[in-house]
Amino acid sequence: ITFTRVEHERAMDFAIRLPLATLTITHDVEPEGERTRLTHGVTIEGALHRVYAALVGRKLARGLPAVVRTVATGALQGAAR
Repeated sequence: ITFTRVEHERAMDFAIRLPLATLTITHDVEPEGERTRLTHGVTIEGALHRVYAALVGRKLARGLPAVVRTVATGALQGAAR
């Protein structure tokens, strides 16, 4: 895993190198009035991106709600400090 962007209490992106592809995960936390907007992204790029998407795409999509909850909990704890 290579962290490609880390901004304290704002963002964290990382990339995972796979054979002939890269899986990139992004997390953004943005204040929006009294609320917080969370954006989570997943991209697979490279020659075998379609193969990896078929193999792990649905599993990643199923796991997104739990990941977003974890990011939200961390963001809210950071905002409370």
